[in-house]
Amino acid sequence: MLFIKDNFIDETVAAIPLKGNTFHYVIDKDVPLDKYRMILDNSVQFEMILGTKDSVYADIKFKNNTGDVKFTGTRLAENQVTGEIQGWSYVEYYLQDNMFIDLPDRFTDQLVDDWNDAMNESGRFKTVDNYIPGDDFTQKNKKVITIKFLNYWTAFLKKREAMFPGKETKETSDIKRMKEMVRLDDESLLSDHSYFDYVMYQLISENKADIPEDTKALQAIAAMKPGSYKDKMLYYQLKKSVEEAADKAERDSLLNRYLYTFRDKKYSAVIADKARIIESLGKGKPAPVFDAITVDKQPFNLAQLKGKYVVIDVWATWCVPCRIQSPHFEKMAIKYKDEPVKFVAASTDRRINDWFVEAKGKSKSVLQVHLNDANLFQEAYDVQGIPRFILIGPGGELINARMPFPEDRLFEKELREALGLKENK
Repeated sequence: MLFIKDNFIDETVAAIPLKGNTFHYVIDKDVPLDKYRMILDNSVQFEMILGTKDSVYADIKFKNNTGDVKFTGTRLAENQVTGEIQGWSYVEYYLQDNMFIDLPDRFTDQLVDDWNDAMNESGRFKTVDNYIPGDDFTQKNKKVITIKFLNYWTAFLKKREAMFPGKETKETSDIKRMKEMVRLDDESLLSDHSYFDYVMYQLISENKADIPEDTKALQAIAAMKPGSYKDKMLYYQLKKSVEEAADKAERDSLLNRYLYTFRDKKYSAVIADKARIIESLGKGKPAPVFDAITVDKQPFNLAQLKGKYVVIDVWATWCVPCRIQSPHFEKMAIKYKDEPVKFVAASTDRRINDWFVEAKGKSKSVLQVHLNDANLFQEAYDVQGIPRFILIGPGGELINARMPFPEDRLFEKELREALGLKENK
């Protein structure tokens, strides 16, 4: 099965069956011009540019959980653009090093120069066969570029206010011209998170209350006119706030205040489900059970390790960050082999043979297992990306469903605290 999903709510735009390694599908609804994810067999993903009435052809080469795709059709040129054409900018480095915060004219001149260069560059793209992107894509890309530089301007204002409180920073005519290019209610830009950041700064910059920015953002969104734009803004911010809430009481307060204010109830359902999963993965909650198989082809389930602490590394053979963390994980397993803790590497590989070959060469200090249903596991543990590390107590209770990476000293600190060992000096 081939899925096309949007990048905002992860909503399925199309579910396309494969027949004899080929597919054909007509999307019978409006599809805003945007970047979408094409997901093949729940493993390999590609990004694609697509809009209403487009005809896009995809030639996919797929083997061993990796793949390559070549797009042709009405969006041939757009799909050859590797990311937005935004160019290189001096002001990004100025901000990193806090340069020219005391010289707004110098900073602004450079920002405008960089913006002009990026805008000019964005209009020059063409393929080797001299195909160029459509005007709709080019204009949208110019807005995305402008948002990037307006966010640089915002970051400059924040730094300047912190260093020179109360000192006025005037907007030049060029900055005003940039702002005129980007409306504060452009729904077509909401899949770009930098646009959300830009809009929220404009909405809350005058709110001087001593409350968190996320709270200010929710208050500002709640005051918007009901509609699709407000729904999407609220979804983005409420999901973020729920995920970052300190405890159940804070999550419940957010949900009670905002969950039922969506006009489109699909957003309410997604956030309610996200809150439910977060709650189920809280400290002390029962760890979701799962079944797997070992490299010796023996069945494995979590209950077999009851009485021991369990540290799980969720990984896959194709995952580069997983390969980076694996040696650190094995080092911890060897170091604590005499403690009542078991280190388990749980593979999400679609092809069990890919896992089997690599797992056989891993350290015997780590129990290597292959998940029987990786999708079910990832849903139960809210695994949005790998590697992911999970700490479970001897009674099968969750201690931390989102541990730091093993290379981080906090990983070992949390492990030692759970085991009742003194902190390393």
